[in-house]
Amino acid sequence: MPEFQIRARRVLMCFDKIRSLAKMFEADLTRFLNKNRETEEVTF
Repeated sequence: MPEFQIRARRVLMCFDKIRSLAKMFEADLTRFLNKNRETEEVTF
C-alpha cells in the first residue's frame, strides 16, 4: 500500500475519533444546559 494511502487512512481515523468525541461533548453540553434551565435561567 502506498505511503500516502496509509497516511490518509490514519487521518480519517483521527477525524472519526474527533467527530465521536464532539458528539459526546455535545450530548453532555445539552444535558448540562437542560439541567441548568430547569433550576434557573442560563446567562452567558
